[in-house]
Amino acid sequence: MLRLQCAVQNYAWGKRGKSSEVAKLYSSGNDNASVEEEKPYAELWMGTHPSGPSYVSSSASYERERTTLKSWIEENESSLGQTLLAKFGKDLPFLFKFCQY
Repeated sequence: MLRLQCAVQNYAWGKRGKSSEVAKLYSSGNDNASVEEEKPYAELWMGTHPSGPSYVSSSASYERERTTLKSWIEENESSLGQTLLAKFGKDLPFLFKFCQY
């Protein structure tokens, strides 16, 4: 199983600190994440966007062995399936966002 570390976006309209569901999700999947109480957490991004790429690892020693999701997909192109590969190439055609309201 691969571990996925997602990116967060700290837009002004997000909720601050640990009151944000985005911050809770971010820190639950990342042992090294720290949630700053004064910082707004607005969106959690899962994908290959260059402004907030996700990282994958196959082990508990996450920080030493992490690679971008985009690089992992490029090395494991069959994970996308033939239909997506034929239409979009070796990249995800979407960016999944969990937004704080």
